[in-house]
Amino acid sequence: MSSKNTFLIPAMLEQIGTTIQYNPTASWNDADVCFNITNYPYPTLHTHDYYEIAVVFSGSIVHNINGESYVMHRGDCCLIRPEDSHFFEDEPSPSRRNCLNANFMCRRDFMENALSTFGPNCLSMIHSIAGSLSFKASNTVVSKIEKTCLYIQSPGERPTESNLMICKSVIMELLGACVLHQCTQLHNDFPEWLDDLVISLQNPENFGMNIPQIIEGISYSYSYIQKQFRRYMGTTIVAYWSGIKLSYARELLVNSELSILEISTRLGFETVSHLNFLFKRHYGISPSAYRKQKTTLATK
Repeated sequence: MSSKNTFLIPAMLEQIGTTIQYNPTASWNDADVCFNITNYPYPTLHTHDYYEIAVVFSGSIVHNINGESYVMHRGDCCLIRPEDSHFFEDEPSPSRRNCLNANFMCRRDFMENALSTFGPNCLSMIHSIAGSLSFKASNTVVSKIEKTCLYIQSPGERPTESNLMICKSVIMELLGACVLHQCTQLHNDFPEWLDDLVISLQNPENFGMNIPQIIEGISYSYSYIQKQFRRYMGTTIVAYWSGIKLSYARELLVNSELSILEISTRLGFETVSHLNFLFKRHYGISPSAYRKQKTTLATK
């Protein structure tokens, strides 16, 4: 099971803060993703030029990331961003060592595209969170991932493309668990006033209002509200509300006979031109063309 023979793992580094470059497996020369399985710590503080997901299969290990230290046990996972500095070290107690873990490595482009599939603001949310991006995988998922990694490493006639697809599917499953945890955690930490604000922004009855009217009852300054909204939501109030209203406009274009002018007025856009501009920028097509396209498909 030694990964040293199969995977190009950097040697122990002597300098603090050294950046480790992405280095795929020897047989995956141009791959966007790769992984290794290790049973020893990596005690030197370092950063990457890529993303990494660490998953513990058995035992335990101490993970120090961005100055925060905690113990990872079976099922514990962590998404490590390029800007994060971290290292792994053995548990002080000898009886709790012998950690077996997998490290999935992803090029920046692959990870950024993968995160974007969860939503246009997912990447910014992931990078706006302070501290570690830790999450938990169930015993069933951990067992499946461990067996999958060993399956990929085992000798066989499978083409490289198949192994890559398997590896990417595992990474997407882990990303889904990470995003779900972070979104749930963020929501649980929401101040009550922010929960109320988000509900107000999603209420179609308020679409004809402007943002100062929406936040009128909140006892904080506009700049503070904006700052906290971006911190928790990963985007601005204007961008968030615009996305909500554009999504509603798309539904009205398909499911109502309202004119584009009527839709624009109902949703509080300044002009039809403003709606046209935002809609095309967001969906890559004008409202009239979108309605025509959907109508044509429905009649076929």
